[in-house]
Amino acid sequence: MWTNIVMLVMLVLFFLAVGFMKQKEGFDNPTVTSQTQQGDIATLQKQLTQITLNSEILNEIQDNINNLSDQTNTLRENVPDGQVQQYAPN
Repeated sequence: MWTNIVMLVMLVLFFLAVGFMKQKEGFDNPTVTSQTQQGDIATLQKQLTQITLNSEILNEIQDNINNLSDQTNTLRENVPDGQVQQYAPN
């Protein structure tokens, strides 16, 4: 009888130890982990799309600035000095 009780206690301790070891080593529920990672991937894809759109807009703005700068330089070179002076700040 004592043998059966000891075996039963050892079996319970074994399953508790296995459960504790799995939690200690980081074996979480794979479904939850997968869903979390998929959510992270979706978030990163959205951020990447926003960054790409922002980069395209910034490139377009930079091109517009370069064009305006070239036009300003051309105007400055081609306008006589007297006309430029009347619009210059004091």
